[in-house]
Amino acid sequence: MGAVGAVGAGAGLVVGYVLARRLRQTIQQYLVRVEGASEMLGQQLPAVQVEGGETDGSDDLQRRVELAVRRLNEQEREVRRAERLAVVGQLAAGVAHEVRNPLTSAILLLETGRKDPTAGGLTADDLDLIEQELHRIEQTLQTFLAFARPPRLERSTFDLPALVREAVALCRGRFEQAGIAAEVRVPDGDGRLTADREQVRQVLMNLLLNAADAMPTGGRVGVAVSRTAQAVEIAVSDTGPGISADIRPRLFEPFATGKETGTGLGLVVCKRAAEDHGGTIRGENPPGGGARFVLTLPVG
Repeated sequence: MGAVGAVGAGAGLVVGYVLARRLRQTIQQYLVRVEGASEMLGQQLPAVQVEGGETDGSDDLQRRVELAVRRLNEQEREVRRAERLAVVGQLAAGVAHEVRNPLTSAILLLETGRKDPTAGGLTADDLDLIEQELHRIEQTLQTFLAFARPPRLERSTFDLPALVREAVALCRGRFEQAGIAAEVRVPDGDGRLTADREQVRQVLMNLLLNAADAMPTGGRVGVAVSRTAQAVEIAVSDTGPGISADIRPRLFEPFATGKETGTGLGLVVCKRAAEDHGGTIRGENPPGGGARFVLTLPVG
């Protein structure tokens, strides 16, 4: 019995020593992490005393870990808040820039007509210009709203060729003003597509207006629709200078634009709409020159 007791006591000491060493190593590992966090916060944390004291410091270590984590979370929240404010600032600057120019043109025409009533008032060309500028403001605000508040998908079955022709007709005034010729090619047969009609129309409008912006002195815009058993492709091409090399890697990122006027949000909205439908959109410079954007949507 004495031998058994001695062996048991010895085994207990060994096990206790091993557990104590492991506990100490664990505390030291936590201490290293806490000290690393304290350096990120710009604070100094006192070392944990493991040996030679009445306590192993675990309670104090836990308190400091919680404090460090809390302050790291607060710092992360401040960073996110600053990022949101930066985005809001960019959006506000973009809205002001995009709305100011057409609004100024319309106001100048109206003021001129009021100051000189003997000249016969506003001409038909003046009224057309005012209408175009107001539509431009509406399109800009619609783009910002679509970026800030993504609409929910409302699927319906509609005639895709008719929608393509409608989008081209809405841009015809802009095309004629810049001397741009438009060509539409759609396949024969069933042209029905089940998707969100308004979102598809908005994507087409954005691509067509981007093409017009790329050709201020005239050119050609082509819209071609092709269909397979699984997907439908809508390609919008132009004869402009193409996608610049510095814009191409970040083509679908917010605020990326090569135009003097533009928010850089139109293609972001297009990409989100395509992905919401389970489709894709890509931009490329075809061998013949110009730019081409291809929207692919699943048929089902």
